[in-house]
Amino acid sequence: MCGSSEFIRLLTWTERILTFIERILTFIERILTFIEHILTFTERISGKPAVFFSAGLKGAPVLGNQGSRGFFQIRRNAIMQVNKASTIEFISKGESGMSGMSVKEVLFVVLEEYADWEAASIAAALNEEPETGERKYRVKTVSLSKDPVTSIGGFRVVPDYTVDEVGNDFAGLVLIGGNSWHKEESKAVMALVQKALDAHKVLGAICGATEFLGMNGVLNNIQHTGNRLDELQEAAGENYTNAARYVEQQAVRDGNIITANGSAFLEFGKEVMTALESAPQEEIDEWYEFFKSGYYEFMQNK
Repeated sequence: MCGSSEFIRLLTWTERILTFIERILTFIERILTFIEHILTFTERISGKPAVFFSAGLKGAPVLGNQGSRGFFQIRRNAIMQVNKASTIEFISKGESGMSGMSVKEVLFVVLEEYADWEAASIAAALNEEPETGERKYRVKTVSLSKDPVTSIGGFRVVPDYTVDEVGNDFAGLVLIGGNSWHKEESKAVMALVQKALDAHKVLGAICGATEFLGMNGVLNNIQHTGNRLDELQEAAGENYTNAARYVEQQAVRDGNIITANGSAFLEFGKEVMTALESAPQEEIDEWYEFFKSGYYEFMQNK
């Protein structure tokens, strides 16, 4: 399945092909116009009407010196209407696939100085088509504004949406860690988090984003993890009351909510993909084992 850039290139080529077809038909029209002039000239010399037969749209003959040109004009318009309709249908399907299965969006919230390594592997896995089955998701980025956001590693992302622009038609929300989750302006993300919670959508948070959930009371009724319990308690203060259900492991999933520490981007990715059912479970497990163990060890164990 094509990603968004491949889709745009495919659409561009489709438009170019349609333009090329239109130019060919225009050229044919000019030839027919030239023939019409010849027929008109013949009429004037002979004094008799020139008769020219041509097959109509369904094979019926068309009579008269306007017949052939009229047919091609009608046919040209019909072809372009069909092609334009096909293009509109193609655009409306977008990346849904030929079977009509809807491709849902998974939103990645990235704030200034976000941890790029926590987002990259899972985003790529979600954007790719599984070996078996069809692609279900595409990744879109969300931030506080449309201004470019720079990661800790220096990668610049222009967000697809602001937090205020997001509707309800998304499948999952992933909060990527980084150095901005304790800032006052980051509280604006909670409206989007609450939207995901209310609709029982998949919600993932890794590294510093787990502390953001703790600061806003989201972790008080579920099993969860984070970078360290004491860091979570210090960051969240009185808003965090669930230390008893803090689990010291790489990633924890409780229902549709996944939390992880900053070194657990693979475990986090596995749990998020499992919750989303983005691919058959065997493929998700293989994805995790491949990157966790490395190529040679993975191949030896297959």
